[in-house]
Amino acid sequence: MEYDGDHVILKNPSWWERRTNLERRAMALSFLLFLLVIGLIIGLAVVLFTGFDRETQELYMIPDGEDYPVLMPLREREEPICVEPGCIHAASDLLNYMDLSFKPCEDFYHFACGGFLNKTHIPTDLVSVDSYTYNFDMLQQHLRTVIEEPPQPADIKPFALLKKLYNKCMNTRAIELEGIATLRSALRNLGGWPVLDGYKWDERNFDWQNTVYRFRRAGFSPNYFLSLKVSPDFHNSSRYYLELDEADLGPEIDFLARGLEDETVKAYFSYMVEVATRLGAEMPFGLTQLKAVLEFEIALAKMSVGRDDIWNISTQYHPMRISELQRRHNFIFWVDYINRVIDLPEYKVTSEDKIIVRVSQYLTDFENLLKWTSTKILANYIMWRAVKFSVDFLPTQFRDLRNNFYRDVYEIQEMPPRWEECVLTVSTRMPFVMGSLYVQKYINEEDKEVVYEMVTNLKNQFMELIKAVDWMDDSTRLAAFDKIESMAVYTAFSDELLSTKRLQKHYSQLDFNRNSYLNCILSVDLFEKDKYYKRLRSFASSPDWNVEEYMIEVSPNYFSAENKLSIPNAILQGIFFSTKRPQYLNYGALAYVIAHEIADGLDDTGIQFGRNTVLAHWWSDHTKRAFMRKTQCMSSQFRNYTHNVAEVDIYMHGINKNVANQGGLKAAYYAYLKWIERYGREFQLPSLTYYTPQQLFWIAAAQTHCRKYRTDYLKREGFTEYKSPAYFDVHETFSNVEYFARDFHCRYGSALNPVHKCLIW
Repeated sequence: MEYDGDHVILKNPSWWERRTNLERRAMALSFLLFLLVIGLIIGLAVVLFTGFDRETQELYMIPDGEDYPVLMPLREREEPICVEPGCIHAASDLLNYMDLSFKPCEDFYHFACGGFLNKTHIPTDLVSVDSYTYNFDMLQQHLRTVIEEPPQPADIKPFALLKKLYNKCMNTRAIELEGIATLRSALRNLGGWPVLDGYKWDERNFDWQNTVYRFRRAGFSPNYFLSLKVSPDFHNSSRYYLELDEADLGPEIDFLARGLEDETVKAYFSYMVEVATRLGAEMPFGLTQLKAVLEFEIALAKMSVGRDDIWNISTQYHPMRISELQRRHNFIFWVDYINRVIDLPEYKVTSEDKIIVRVSQYLTDFENLLKWTSTKILANYIMWRAVKFSVDFLPTQFRDLRNNFYRDVYEIQEMPPRWEECVLTVSTRMPFVMGSLYVQKYINEEDKEVVYEMVTNLKNQFMELIKAVDWMDDSTRLAAFDKIESMAVYTAFSDELLSTKRLQKHYSQLDFNRNSYLNCILSVDLFEKDKYYKRLRSFASSPDWNVEEYMIEVSPNYFSAENKLSIPNAILQGIFFSTKRPQYLNYGALAYVIAHEIADGLDDTGIQFGRNTVLAHWWSDHTKRAFMRKTQCMSSQFRNYTHNVAEVDIYMHGINKNVANQGGLKAAYYAYLKWIERYGREFQLPSLTYYTPQQLFWIAAAQTHCRKYRTDYLKREGFTEYKSPAYFDVHETFSNVEYFARDFHCRYGSALNPVHKCLIW
């Protein structure tokens, strides 16, 4: 109540005045408690934030003082989201491959590839499907498109020949009408197949060397007893030299050495018998002879170098004059044999010429085998090889026998469509014509420039890796720098591949004068073999297409003996590359697989060749021992990973492959960080904003390993459906790269952040 002099004013008490003393005390206490809680929260946040770097260092065991790249903060959100079609497509691909029910720090393979494994169907003509399959399918479709374009009057001769060969392959009606007449005629001209000719065959008319010469002139391979090859001399890389090697047994060498009781060998023998029967062989007369042929093939396989030794080039390099070869192995008159096999009027070898003998012991074993082998067995063997080669070009009934064999042995349930088989046939026989047509239609100059920059960046980062490793001494380090710097890179195509003049000159002597499909195949094979042996007249440093023929493949290739890297145009698509998406995906995928190939030049195969492709072990003994100690860690680690997997072939898995994976992954990661330094941060992808660019880099890299296998194949090789070879590739590689664990904040001691890492690079 107030008084203003004239009136008494009644005023309501305030909200606070209406509270009792007890209520006022309770509310004051509540407010103080609220302030205390806020203070505690702020204090805790400060402690956590200031302690993060120390805890992270302890968590990931990153040593003090190391010069590691600066990492982006987790969940960087200020970059805008890219909604262009290329980004949307890339995000969709990534998410379709992923399975978010898996934790990246426990099972990164299934986290990155689980969706691919669940959604992918394996076609009936394949044993497995992987991340490269899409690119391969697109390549085949593109090749089909350019081949099936109608011939034009302005087409140069090589283009017309390519399309003619393809049309011959596609004309199955003509192949059926031709039947086996061409093959039977060829066998007669080669000397006859005793299995077919029976008692009419006269062994007095057979000489295995003369038959080899006939094979060469007919367009068949002359390498079924001994292989005569042309290659750069590993001690004088400026010249090509002849190389004498083991018999070319094809893919069957992998199982022939197992012997007669092996189920795969039994399936191969059944295939031999069925083909011979369809050609008119009488059984059981032919059965006994074919059994002897199989035993001879098995003997050749057992004499051949094992897989463990095949990459040790120095143990297979035995240069000598032909006169010395004659002195050591005089069961053949070598000058005459070589001249008749290469069959070049303008080039003749003499006893003073040098030849490189790959496996001298094979020659000794082969000489002994000849002493105990009848001429009939030799004739049956080499004629069987001609028949086996020809089956691909015969009527359906023979190709069906081949398909059944492939189904039994390779688990291929059905062969690819005819057009795809024909595309593969013509592209492998006329690769330069095929490559020229392909790049004219599908090449993108912008892609080529981006990839060149990527490769330059990768080579620079390998220089940094080489500086940092502790297992190289200074002399080895300098040699490694030199090799990386001098590595030649072929990206997408070379300008010479587009030269129509060069194509016309190369194919000027090729014609398909004979009508049948098989005869056309033999004509082009004879032509290419002539070209192959004519390399003996040229310098190895002169322009050559031996690398460019790989440009219509899908995956990059490193050629150790030539220190050359081939990056085909076909890999510049799919999950591997696009200029329309962020570079963290391109570096995670394409740069990683390229860097793997570069790393191959520095492993224990690549070390056999110096910068000028000269056979020279440029690692010091100290470096070799240190490297072996490092790789022993990886070998032990792999055995620990696979202790529940029966009979895993560690060679098949490949320690060298994992070493190259680790080096390639680190180089690609460093290269991307350098790219950011130059160009800045990138757009985020829609629906993937939760992940940092680094995390998406790792996901893209892992997805290059995604591969789904047929269950029977995995069981036969000793793996399981869950823990496949691809699983181990990702697990072993990524768990040994310390930045992966740091970027994904993996707990120390978790599956992808093990206590003990095998840090080779």
